[in-house]
Amino acid sequence: MPHPAGAGRRPIAFFAERDCWPAAPHARLLAIPLRATRQPTGLNQTKFALRLGRSQTYESAAERGDYRIATLLIWVNSSFGDALDEPLDLFLTCPELIHTVGDPPSAHRWAVSRRDAQGGCMDDRTDACQGQILALSGGGYRGLYTAKILACIEEDIGHPVAQHFDLLAGTSIGGILALGLACELPAAMLVNLFEQHGSAIFKRRAKGLFKSKYSSDGLARLLRSEDVFGSRTLGDCQHPVLIPSISYTTGDPVMFKTAHHRDFRTDHRKSLVDVALATSAAPSYFPRHTFDNTQYVDGGLIVNAPGLIALHEMEHFLGVPAAEVRLMSIGTMSSKYTVNAGGNSDGGALDWGGGNPIGMPGRLFGLAISANETLTHYMLRQRLSEKRYMHIDDTLTDQSARSVDLDKTDDAARQILLGRAMQRSKVLLSDPQFKNMMTYTASQPVFFHGAAANHQETDHA
Repeated sequence: MPHPAGAGRRPIAFFAERDCWPAAPHARLLAIPLRATRQPTGLNQTKFALRLGRSQTYESAAERGDYRIATLLIWVNSSFGDALDEPLDLFLTCPELIHTVGDPPSAHRWAVSRRDAQGGCMDDRTDACQGQILALSGGGYRGLYTAKILACIEEDIGHPVAQHFDLLAGTSIGGILALGLACELPAAMLVNLFEQHGSAIFKRRAKGLFKSKYSSDGLARLLRSEDVFGSRTLGDCQHPVLIPSISYTTGDPVMFKTAHHRDFRTDHRKSLVDVALATSAAPSYFPRHTFDNTQYVDGGLIVNAPGLIALHEMEHFLGVPAAEVRLMSIGTMSSKYTVNAGGNSDGGALDWGGGNPIGMPGRLFGLAISANETLTHYMLRQRLSEKRYMHIDDTLTDQSARSVDLDKTDDAARQILLGRAMQRSKVLLSDPQFKNMMTYTASQPVFFHGAAANHQETDHA
């Protein structure tokens, strides 16, 4: 390994893990020149926020589980002196491979952490970030609240919000919004879509005994329009996305994904309209959506708030440890479904339906998504520190809750959802944690298959 030219330099070594190493019997030793600076050199460059201190050099490579660990030798000018013990930001500038076999590191996503001489992790910087997630919850027409917040964010920053996130995850209406953002459709357009066409989406066709209350035809026509999804597939998304659903054919959960991992070989062909209808086929509200000989139902039954599955995706398939992930979740003003203690408690259809047996499926679905929202929020608070997890939502008051529901699309519902979203956005845009998240720019995504494939191992499977 050649030593970088010039006196007064010393090596700082870090271990780097990735999930897409070239097929080889062992990991290769890499050396990438980095420049240490206090001044940002551009948000489009790959950012490493690390604490530089006492230098250590590691000259070995090893294999661990599904990942291979290699050494990056980073040479830092010693003229910084004592400043090396202070937090500095490293910005990757013109990555030049000194010695390796395989793909250049710029084509991969890296998760970097400092190790001490004994091989253990040193203390993590609480603000270091190697990946950001945007998680959008389900909630029927209440998703207008979510869409409006996203539109306010984009109006403030002046560009697509997806550019600040390495992974977008959404369930039901949140899934439809996530797919739109992944295609960089303006959030304001998505607001207009549901504000103007809500009554067409939730146009009652039955009382719910023999058929679902609403047909999915109105939503399907809307999504198939050329200014929305048209004929796009998951392979046309510009940003990695994760959309949950359930196969009622097999009884298994299904995660629709872009091809951001080499093993995700088929989903890129799936129509965005089919994926959107599959994740939003809420029981009793809409019919099951069938495509590819499979019947799908709403993903909210298992994961209405997709933050946890998105964190798992980031860790296991994008190679970024939870300690270096930041996550923003946006809810849908979910109200809690609770029992009337003075009513019938026998557990029959009359009881569960709130006095109307036909209403039982809807109330059970509402209870499931509400409880999942609370559980996910609690668990993410445990997994991620306060600096790494931001939950944006509002609690419905008793009076507002009577006017807002999964399928209420009248003027009163629109006024409450849009008004509360604008008030929440006003506070959000001045929040230091939010502003810090908006200083992060997602790295260029790597897609292995489909129209957006940009990896040399692509076989267009």
